[in-house]
Amino acid sequence: MRLLVPGLCAMLTAAVLPAQSSPTLVGTWRLVSVVRPDSTGRLVPTWDEHPDGRIMYTADGHMAAQLYDTRRAKLGADANAADPIAVRRAFAGLTTYFGRYTVDTVAHTVSHRVEGAAMPDWIGGTLVRAYRSRLERPALFFN
Repeated sequence: MRLLVPGLCAMLTAAVLPAQSSPTLVGTWRLVSVVRPDSTGRLVPTWDEHPDGRIMYTADGHMAAQLYDTRRAKLGADANAADPIAVRRAFAGLTTYFGRYTVDTVAHTVSHRVEGAAMPDWIGGTLVRAYRSRLERPALFFN
């Protein structure tokens, strides 16, 4: 599974994938890497080698994504008292949002209508992602 978020690409694998005759996004997908193209077009890690995260699609049209750089430092018991630079680094290694989704099987796109997000600018917007079937599992390409 691949997932490209603005400026990065996240590799996902199916944690739960219902048995169906045609490819579906319904289920829970596990993040396995986050990469971005460098100046030559070669994909290089954006986060560490072992990021963590999940993206979930429900049969009734809801989705949620939580993607994390595991190098994020702990902020202590009181995050409000943490150093502002440490807080910025902690949240820079995080992508999380939820909403409703629709799939266009002709155009091979999935549209995420963002209802809530760590990035306030995304709320109320629609993120359109292309996908393709690969090894009988869908691959998402987020631009």
